[in-house]
Amino acid sequence: MLQFFHGDFTKRRVSHVETLKTLVVIVTGLFTMEHIWRFIFLQLSGLSPILLDQSNRHILSRHFSVDFTCCAIVSVIGFIHRAELKVFTDKFFGHRRTVPKADMKKRLFGHSNAGHQIALFYLSFQFKNMYDTIVWNDGPEFIMHHLLSGLVAYFALHPGFCHVYAIFFMGVSEFSTAVLSLLANFDEDGHGVVGLAQVFPMTKMILASTFAPSFVVCRIIAWPFIGYYFCRDCFQALELKTKQTNDLKYVMYYFLFVIVVLTLLQFFWLGEIVKLCMRELKGMGLLN
Repeated sequence: MLQFFHGDFTKRRVSHVETLKTLVVIVTGLFTMEHIWRFIFLQLSGLSPILLDQSNRHILSRHFSVDFTCCAIVSVIGFIHRAELKVFTDKFFGHRRTVPKADMKKRLFGHSNAGHQIALFYLSFQFKNMYDTIVWNDGPEFIMHHLLSGLVAYFALHPGFCHVYAIFFMGVSEFSTAVLSLLANFDEDGHGVVGLAQVFPMTKMILASTFAPSFVVCRIIAWPFIGYYFCRDCFQALELKTKQTNDLKYVMYYFLFVIVVLTLLQFFWLGEIVKLCMRELKGMGLLN
C-alpha cells in the first residue's frame, strides 16, 4: 500500500517497497502540479508582460508548486502534531526544569506517525529539488544541500530514527522556508523573476517582513535550542554501546555532522539577511 495519511505510518506498514512507491507517486504529483501551474500562468500571460516570458512562468511555477507546496505541507503537519514537541516548548518557556534524559530512547528511536510522514514528504521534496537544481543550474552548493538533507530524511525512514526531532527539523522549521520560497520569486540575481518586485512591491515587502522574524524564531532561536538536546541525546545513546546504538552509530555521527553544519549555516544566513535588509532599507530611503 501507499503511505499518505497519518494512520498509514505504523511500524508494521513501513517497508522500502512501500516507501519507494509512495515517493514515485508524490514526485510524479509534484511534476504534474508544476505543469498545471505553467498552464495557469500561460493562460494569465495577457495580464502582465512578465508572464509573456516562458522562463518567468516556469520560475513562478517551480516556486509555487514545488518549493512552497512541499515546505507548507511539512510545516503544517509539524504544527498539527506540535504536542509531540511539548517537552521542548515546556522547557523553553520555563514550565518544566529539564528535558528528561530517561526519555532519550523514545526521542531518538521511538516511532512517530507524524515524524515518518514528514520525513517521507521531505525526501520526496529533495528528489524533485535535486532534479530542479540540476536543470536550472542552481549550483553545486544546492546539490550538496539536497543530498545531505535527502540522506537525513532517508535514514529517518529506514531504519527509522529521530522521528520526534523530525517533526521540528523537517517540519515546523520549514515554515520560514515556505515563506522564503514565495519571496524567491522576487529575487533578481538569477533565482527569481526580473521586474516582479516593481509590479508587486507591497507583496514583496509583506513576504520579506514575514520571512525575517520567522527565520529568527525557527532557525536562530528554536533550532539551536532543540539541536542542543538532540546532540545531548545522541551522545548519551553512543555511550550506552547497546546493539541498537551500535547499529545506528554511523547514522548518529552523520546526523550530528549535519546538524552542526546546518546550525552554523543558519547564523551565516542571518548575516546575509541582515545585509540584504540594510540594502533594501537604504534603497527605500529609510537608512542613510
